[in-house]
This record gives sequence, structure tokens and C-alpha cells, in this order.
Amino acid sequence: MTNWNNFESADALADEQFLLTANNAFEQSSSGLENNDDEGRPAKNNNKTESRKRKHKILKSDTSKITSQSSQKKIKRTDSTVSGCEEKVLTVKPKKKKPENEKKLFPELSAASESQNERTSIGIQPPELQLDYLIDRQKRGLPGISDLELESLRIELDWIQDVTNKLLRAQMGSWLKTSAIPELLPAIEEKTDLRGAPVVLVVASSALRVIDLCREVKPLIKSMKESGEVAKLFARHIKLKQHMDQLNSAKTSIGVGTPDRIAKLMDCGALKLDRLKWMILDVTWTDSKDYSLTELPDKALRLALWNGILGFEKLTKKFRSGRTKLVLF
Repeated sequence: MTNWNNFESADALADEQFLLTANNAFEQSSSGLENNDDEGRPAKNNNKTESRKRKHKILKSDTSKITSQSSQKKIKRTDSTVSGCEEKVLTVKPKKKKPENEKKLFPELSAASESQNERTSIGIQPPELQLDYLIDRQKRGLPGISDLELESLRIELDWIQDVTNKLLRAQMGSWLKTSAIPELLPAIEEKTDLRGAPVVLVVASSALRVIDLCREVKPLIKSMKESGEVAKLFARHIKLKQHMDQLNSAKTSIGVGTPDRIAKLMDCGALKLDRLKWMILDVTWTDSKDYSLTELPDKALRLALWNGILGFEKLTKKFRSGRTKLVLF
């Protein structure tokens, strides 16, 4: 009979010798060369745990390197972005905060100077000559009016403020600053709680002229919050209701406007005459067609000036009482 135990022991011995030689060959091959198919397969099958451990170590070390590199990159990116932000912040100038109590700055008044043909203008003539001028222009502006009606609109001498030889009329604001009307500057700085009640009312021939005059007289007011603002009163792009709301809600120190709009605002009561001390007629300025305030071609504007303003009953009472004066500029 065949002794199978001898064969089994021989096979086991051969297997042990084969494994020893395969392991030695694997450890000595530092160059990473692979064995042939016949020699490699049994080594892989018998040494699975060791190869898995080695692969796990290799993968772990590689992943740790990759994560460390990526984290370094992230840190660098964040550092670069932060530094970039810091550079941007440094380059952008911070906005200066205005103090709460800081006053608004207005353009300064230009130096007082003479206007063209100033020395021959009606504005510097004695009150007697100015009265004759106004009566003559009133008759021209209201043709066909009866003598009785004209008598009711009659302008009197004591209405007119004497500004004889008050020169340097190139700009109204600069001229008033020279104390051409001595009491005017303190009066427009008086504190008030009334709405829509100016101290000075300027009548000009056009909207463009109104804008220029507002710019000239605005620096005269030191505190608009206390004494009132400068009101622009003309019909272009602004409805009558808007002006009524503005005057009813805001303090007004100086009003500048065209004849038609001023007459309507006085008639409806939005433009109050309680504080009015001076009405200035801008008579010497002429437009591109050489029309002045007292020679306007539009009949409605002439009626507004001579009848709606200078013939307004509440205003004529103030003229007669001496509380309001008429000034020709």
C-alpha cells in the first residue's frame, strides 16, 4: 500500500521551501520588478495580508502628503485673498463723516462791481424820477384802461425806497451786501415760525433770471433753518399746487419769482405778506430780446405786474402804511 503520509509531508516541505525563496526574492527586489506569472501568483495568494498592509501604509502616506499640500495651498490662497483685501482697503479712501451740526456751505458773494450802463439806469435815480418812470410804464402796460381804474392802481411817491447813487449793481446779492438798504441784512436774519412769509420779495421778468437772482441772494442768509430759505417762484416745470405746499410747509426769508406766479400765490394766500418789508423790482435787466420787467410783451404778465401785484389790496395797504417799501434795481 502507498504511504500517503509521506507524500503529504514531502509536499508540505516543498511548499515551505517555495515560500521562503519567494519571500526572499520579493524583499531583495528593491527596483520594484515584478516576478513572472508562475512565480508571482502563489506569492500573492499566500502573502495577501502583508501586501495589503504595505499598500494601506503607502496610500495613507500619500493621502497625508496630498492633504497637507492642499491645506497649505488653501492657507496660501486665503492669505493671498486677505492680503489682497487689505491692499484694496488701503487704496480706497474712507468717506469723511459730516458732523451733525455742520452748516451747509453756500457759494461766496462775488465782489461788488458796476453793471453795464449802470450810471444811466433808472435804479440810481431819485424817487421822483422813479415814480414818473413807473407811472409811464404802467400806462403803456395797461392800454385802454379807464382813468378811474388807473387811479385805483396809482403808485405813490412815499412807497419808493430812496437808493439814489447806490452803485455796484452787477449782482443783486453783492449790492445788498454793501448795505444799499441798511436795515435789510438784519431783517432777513430774524428768527421766525411763520411759513411762506418772506421779508424780501423780488419780481423778475423770466424764470432764468429768477434762478440767477436766487443764486446771488442765497449767501445772504446765514441760517435757513432759523430765518427761512430762498423760494424760487416761477411757473416753468413747477405747478401752482406744488408752490402752495412748499410755502405752507417751509419758512421763507427771500422770495424770487415771475409776476404771474407771485400774483397767483398772493391771491390764494399761500404767499403771506405779514413780514414783507421790501419788494424789489428787477427793472434794469433785459433779456435776449431787450425786454425788461416793465416792458413785457405778454399781456397776461403785464396785468399780473401792474394789477395782480402792485394793485393787490393787501400790498397797497402795506405800502401806504410805510411797513413795506418799493425798491427799483
